[in-house]
Amino acid sequence: MKKNLVFNPTPYMLEYQGKAVYCYFWLGLFSGGFKYTSQDPFGNYSFVDVHCSSISEPFVHNAHLHPLYFVETVENSPCDACTRFQDGYVLNCSDCDFDLCLYCATLPEKIWHISDEHPLTLYHGGKKATGTNWCEVCEMELDSSKWFFTCFGCGVTLHDKCVLGDFSRLTPNYSVPFRGKEYSVILNNQNSRPSCRSCHDRCKAPVILQVNDEHNGYICSNSCLYRVF
Repeated sequence: MKKNLVFNPTPYMLEYQGKAVYCYFWLGLFSGGFKYTSQDPFGNYSFVDVHCSSISEPFVHNAHLHPLYFVETVENSPCDACTRFQDGYVLNCSDCDFDLCLYCATLPEKIWHISDEHPLTLYHGGKKATGTNWCEVCEMELDSSKWFFTCFGCGVTLHDKCVLGDFSRLTPNYSVPFRGKEYSVILNNQNSRPSCRSCHDRCKAPVILQVNDEHNGYICSNSCLYRVF
């Protein structure tokens, strides 16, 4: 199946990849399984995650009044949902100077999590919530100006990263090659959560990486993956 994407005239082909690669649209995202693949005239490959490729223009999101359009990221343009600075592309409203990264744009509006018996709803932030909110998973304070998940019935609140983690687009047993090492994707569903080899905290995300070496350590996030060696 071929697909034409907004910023590249070369058609992309839907293919299955057994190893995780970075998404061309959002360079901080590891993607595995089916993805769209393209090769330029110089033999260089680019890959687009299927979730990112599903975004079309104009993009309409419940969090913003106006339609959004793809633009290349510029310096000092953080995402208005998570405040993180992005590489690659974002969705932008030029009228409001509103930027939305592809990670936040593809967050589910509803999701189930082990911490609550009800489905969690994506809260779009913007208004300062009354009182102090704490994440049920990491027990750290929430910034209510950023997006997070909540149960409006129970009052449970969770960081989006604690609910999904950085490796949510990967499935167990996938291989992640990075800086000369191989990592395996595993579910963090044991009775006790393992410690991260980099930050030494307990791994909180539902999907984490295991280092394929004699120590078999664990990696909890993208930032820890970059600084572990």
